[in-house]
Amino acid sequence: MKKAEIDSILLVNWYFTSCKLSKPLSPSTELVRKYLVKRVSNALVKKEQPIGILNLLSKSFTILLLMFLVK
Repeated sequence: MKKAEIDSILLVNWYFTSCKLSKPLSPSTELVRKYLVKRVSNALVKKEQPIGILNLLSKSFTILLLMFLVK
């Protein structure tokens, strides 16, 4: 997770907390809660791929395949 993503989630959490304290039963508070839950879920589920490893393996496999087909 990147710092910008964490900061964004914390900002939404701060806004949700202020909404919950001022208007706990408001529809907008519930909407912010749902948005926050969705953002946190996406951040936890998101899988970050190792930098370039899959791309490197793909290119290596292609080169090896071409070498065997040419011979």
